[in-house]
Formats: sequence, C-alpha cells, structure tokens
Amino acid sequence: MTRADTDIADRLGEHEFFKGMPNDYIRALAPLTSEKIFQAGEHINRGGGEANACYFIEDGHVGIEIHDPARGSVKVQTLNGGDVFGWSSLMEPYRWTFDAIAYEDSRVLVIDAAGLRQVMESNCGLGYEVLKRFNAVFSDRLKAARLQMLNLFDA
Repeated sequence: MTRADTDIADRLGEHEFFKGMPNDYIRALAPLTSEKIFQAGEHINRGGGEANACYFIEDGHVGIEIHDPARGSVKVQTLNGGDVFGWSSLMEPYRWTFDAIAYEDSRVLVIDAAGLRQVMESNCGLGYEVLKRFNAVFSDRLKAARLQMLNLFDA
C-alpha cells in the first residue's frame, strides 16, 4: 500500500460509515478511493445517469434532489459530514435515482463502484460488512422519508 493509500485508509477509518470496520477491509478499499472537492452548486450526479461511485462526505453539505417537471428540483434531503450516498452504484441497473448537488464546498471520499463490487464479490466478509452498514443507512433514510410523508399529511 502506498503512502497515499495509507492516508486514504486513515481517513476512511475515521469516517462514520467505516468506524469499527476491520483494518484489513479498510486497507482493501483504500486503493479504490480518491478525494474530490465539489464546489458549491456543482452537480455530483444526475438522476438517470450511470451510477459509478459511492460517496462519503467528510466536510460540507450535499443536497439530494429529485426533478419534478411541474415544480423543478425538489430537495429530498440534505447530507453532511459523516453521511454517505451513492448506493445506486451497488444495485443494478447502476443508475442514479436522484440528483446530488454540493450546497457548499464539500470534501468527499469517492469509492469506485465497479472496484467495490468486485472486492465485495471476492471477499464475502468485507461484502457482508459493507452491506450491513448500507442497510443501516437505508433503514434510517426510509424512516426519514416516512416522517416527511406524515408531515405532508398533517399539513
């Protein structure tokens, strides 16, 4: 592992999503990971486009939006440091469901999805660990969506 991979591995291990994950799993993910700074207002991905990465926010705010022809862009959720998005890249047909936009300058760790899928296939323990963690995120987001729906009906 190179010095850059070691630095990335340290940063992955500090991210909320990866805390407590075995070090050998984190070291396996480091070569697939890069840092990206998204400028305020920059689209990170667009709904319907090819989903090719998972994103782990270190700093900043990222909006998850959906485009409605009648209303334009509608904010679904705002994500912050410690949050993750991009799990569409792990599930066929590997297309984005929503738009992701940097609401302010945001530093993000980006994991190549094709490489991640390959590592998850070849290392079942790592794959299971990643999926357990994503399932917790899915569950939290589903709960939040349900609460939003309740607020709509109460209005």
